[in-house]
Formats: sequence, structure tokens, C-alpha cells
Amino acid sequence: MNFTTGHHLIVLVFLSVAGCGTSTELSQTEQDTIDILGALGATFHAPDTPGSSIDLSNSALLVDSDLDLLNEFPNMTDLRLGQTQITDAGLKHLERLT
Repeated sequence: MNFTTGHHLIVLVFLSVAGCGTSTELSQTEQDTIDILGALGATFHAPDTPGSSIDLSNSALLVDSDLDLLNEFPNMTDLRLGQTQITDAGLKHLERLT
């Protein structure tokens, strides 16, 4: 076969990406939880690694019971809930994270 330089680059990139799986990949449950929280307005930074951050600030849709979903992220170190309707009762859902 006769490849041009562009084809070699595409093959090299594909092989590099294909072998990039790590042990910190998200489980299906974690991905489903991210999808649900995303629909509630959450933004995430590295949810699959220690030091992850979840921002639910300004989410008008978030209710106390939704906080139970956050237990899927035991490595979370930063959680933002400003300007939400979360009550003290809702914060009890986070007890397992401390």
C-alpha cells in the first residue's frame, strides 16, 4: 500500500487513542448519574479522579433528594450548591461523603 503522510498521522492518532483506557474510567452507574445531574444543570471537573468538582449552583431544578446522587463520587473534594433550594434536610444526603 502507498500511504501519504496524512494517512500515517491518522493511523498513529487512532492507535494512540485506542490504547488510552485507564482504571479511572467511569462506571455505567457513574455516567448515568452524571447525565442526570447534568440535566439538572451540573457542571463537572474530573468526576472520575480524586479532587473532582461538581457545581450545581443556580440549579432551580435541584431538590434535596437529588443530593443522594452525589454519593456516587466519593473522591469529590469540591461541591457548589449556591443559589439552590437545598435545605439542611437535603444536606443529610451527603453524610456518607464526610
